Amino acid sequence: MIGFLQSNYRGHLWVMHVVNSPSSIMVPWSIIKGFMDETTVKKIQFSKTSVPKTLFEIANPDQIEKKYGGNAQNITSFWYTVARLLKVICLV
Repeated sequence: MIGFLQSNYRGHLWVMHVVNSPSSIMVPWSIIKGFMDETTVKKIQFSKTSVPKTLFEIANPDQIEKKYGGNAQNITSFWYTVARLLKVICLV
């Protein structure tokens, strides 16, 4: 399945930053990356801190929330909470 996804959707991922990743994620990642193309593996970067330095090489600090070291306001409420979504669906 990983081979299928890589061959058909290989240009869709430029880079992915996994922020505040626990150490326990590295064991499954070391197994999974063995099945992936090396180019794809290089695009995925793990950071144990909340402020990854490599993130600012590709993104403007104004686009990154303050909790990750950027200048944008932290998101405290999301567009749809479960309660709001149920109200829309049920028309309550």
